[in-house]
Amino acid sequence: MGRIRFGIGHDFRNLDPARRSWSEVYRQGIERVAYADQLGYDYMFIGEHHFTEDGHAPSLFPIFASIAAVTTHIRLNTYVFLLPLHHPLNVAEDVIALDVLSDGRMELGVGLGYRSEEFDAFGIDRHQRGSIMDESCEILLKAWTEQGWSFHGRHFTIDDVTLVPGAVQRPHPRLWISARNERAARRAARFRAPLMIAPAPYTQDPVRVYAAYAQALADDGEDLASYDVMGSFNVHVLESGERPSGGGGNEHRYQQYIDWYTKDGDLPDDATRISSPPEDLQRHIGVTGEAPACVEAIENLLAQVPFTTLMVGGLGKAQLERFAAAVATEFK
Repeated sequence: MGRIRFGIGHDFRNLDPARRSWSEVYRQGIERVAYADQLGYDYMFIGEHHFTEDGHAPSLFPIFASIAAVTTHIRLNTYVFLLPLHHPLNVAEDVIALDVLSDGRMELGVGLGYRSEEFDAFGIDRHQRGSIMDESCEILLKAWTEQGWSFHGRHFTIDDVTLVPGAVQRPHPRLWISARNERAARRAARFRAPLMIAPAPYTQDPVRVYAAYAQALADDGEDLASYDVMGSFNVHVLESGERPSGGGGNEHRYQQYIDWYTKDGDLPDDATRISSPPEDLQRHIGVTGEAPACVEAIENLLAQVPFTTLMVGGLGKAQLERFAAAVATEFK
């Protein structure tokens, strides 16, 4: 097996604000990422949502600035940043600032978003999000690579702009595009962007999503081996004889996404598929077992989709150590 880059996710939720202050939640989350950095994890990911009772991280860039200050190796990425809710010129400058602060470790993974509450609150027409996304991606790439550039589109008009300072990374910080269907995968290919495949079961078929991306790139004569593909696969490593246990807020998160997709899902089977994932999709969700079983499950996953990067969960200290020592080493 080739080397796989592994990352952790953290959403800075507070499931019990009566017992834990928000300051404590953020401090402990940043400490966890700093420890992952020491253990050699390649990435940390934060996703964006707004107006949730548990405070799911709504403002990602200040958090990344704090993380950049206490880490040296781990790369910073969004999985995902809801690009249509933001002006792309502001985003371009914020990403550059973080790239400078982190000495070239900032990347940006973007998605369309779907929750009507978020679009309504920000005054964005949810039905226009696809074209807003296309224009925003184009603006980001121009802003990071050109001087004295202009853009005249349906949603944005920008004239004679040069961003100073520029990013540390060349030609620019990587722009990843998320997809849970073939159409979005082809958008990523069109922008020559590395692909983020949405987690199962929120996507119907990760294999088909990757196939659409690969075919679009191949049709344009691109070398697939030069493109990264990122996915999510929850891994819980057990010690010998240990039995699985629940907890960690997973059931809360799962029910939350069921509620959101029931209300605002784009696909007709979203609610039923997420509530009861079919057997052929379950193997893409994650694994709980001793280290050899976890390694085998990841190998089986990679036989279906050639992921180069995997987010393996929002892991506690013991899991961070177990995965790094007994699983990640098998893919180096």
